[in-house]
Amino acid sequence: MPNPRSRPPAAPGPQQAGIPDAQARALDRRQALDEQQRAFRNSVPKPHFGRPRPPA
Repeated sequence: MPNPRSRPPAAPGPQQAGIPDAQARALDRRQALDEQQRAFRNSVPKPHFGRPRPPA
């Protein structure tokens, strides 16, 4: 009798044709999140505290 915790490999069916496995999806999501955060950080100007603001 096989180990009940090891599940058999999923048969390639029409419902699983274009769905990547959960690990690949999580990796893609993490990379997309990193790209979004990097783009946001690059778009926000850094605050300059070296010189006081001249009076308007």
